[in-house]
Amino acid sequence: MLITESVYAPVRRVARELLEPFGIEVGYFAPDGRDLEAHLQANTRMVYAEVPGSLLYELCDLPAIAALCRPRGILLAVDNTWGSGYLYRPLALGADLSIMALTKYLGGHGDVVMGSVCTREEVWQPLSRMSDALGLTVSPDDAWLVLRGARTLAARLEVHERQALEIAHWLQARPDVGRVYHPALPEHPGHALWQRDFTGSNGLLSFEFAEDDPALAARFVDALRLFGIGASWGGYESLAVLAELSGRGALPTASRSVVRLHVGLDDSASLIADLEQALAVAMAC
Repeated sequence: MLITESVYAPVRRVARELLEPFGIEVGYFAPDGRDLEAHLQANTRMVYAEVPGSLLYELCDLPAIAALCRPRGILLAVDNTWGSGYLYRPLALGADLSIMALTKYLGGHGDVVMGSVCTREEVWQPLSRMSDALGLTVSPDDAWLVLRGARTLAARLEVHERQALEIAHWLQARPDVGRVYHPALPEHPGHALWQRDFTGSNGLLSFEFAEDDPALAARFVDALRLFGIGASWGGYESLAVLAELSGRGALPTASRSVVRLHVGLDDSASLIADLEQALAVAMAC
């Protein structure tokens, strides 16, 4: 199994603590897929991508990866939580499986934990049999909560997108910010792929400080008042967290002061005021 270097960190733990003890060999490839073909082996059975990548939003050419995998009989799985089935359609671009954390934008209210796997018809039966054998089920109440969230997904994402881009541009103009990571920004690596394959963006962005100081980033997050501290984005709340990049290869930055923001449905002017005061506190120390 080959997994993108930019994968959601708990997937690495699953690979290390579950797959490898069962004899499944796991390797990693660059987030943009440039070295994937060189990593393919005779026993490669699955390629696992996340588009865009976790924390820094690296982009890959999914149809090109599918063109490598399909003739070799290799399954292509994609974590599509960022696109949530609305902004990005991996199955239409050649993937075999599209995986989503419904906890996030599909649920949208921070009150349900659920995931989904959508597949092409040709690969559905083995997954269906395994799901039945393991007794994987969800409660009616949880299913209802996700269906409720799906009804307002488009309207919520429109606000998340607009406000996140407003804040991304505001951060770019700050002298104390070194770089902003958001795939809808023209200077973002792979932006052309985002324009080609996506229909929009969401509330996520990351930024690094001009000064590479982890303590500075920590002081900033601690000083926030309207942004909460939390990792499970996708709800109405605005959240901030220190980006944990250790253990990843093929990084586009060596900075240790990267912060990820999820811009929620709060008023953008209030969010910018909170960011401004937190930056002032962090820089004053």
